[in-house]
Amino acid sequence: NGCRYCLAAHRPVALDAGVPGEQLAAVCDEADLETLPARERAIVAWVDQVTREAGAITDAQLAATLDHIRDDQLVELTVLAGTITMLNHYCTAFDIPPPGSER
Repeated sequence: NGCRYCLAAHRPVALDAGVPGEQLAAVCDEADLETLPARERAIVAWVDQVTREAGAITDAQLAATLDHIRDDQLVELTVLAGTITMLNHYCTAFDIPPPGSER
C-alpha cells in the first residue's frame, strides 16, 4: 500500500532472500502483476483489497484466492494484512524513519 517505511525496510530483505527484481517491482511499485505466478497474483490481489477496501471483496475474489491457498492460510493472511496496515499507519503517523535511513 505504498508505506515508505515498509518499502525501504523490506525491499532489501526481499532482494537478499532471492525475490526476483521484477516480482518485487510488481508488488512494491504496483507494476504489472501479470509478471507474478498465478498464486502470488491472487495473494497480492487479496491483500491489496483487504488493505484498501475490505468491504468490497467479492465472492469471485474469495473463490479465486481459495483456489491457491487453504482456508486457514486465508485467515492468517487477512490477519497479517490488517496488522501490517495498522503498523503502516503507525510508522507514517509518527514519521518513523526506516532502518538505515538518515533524518
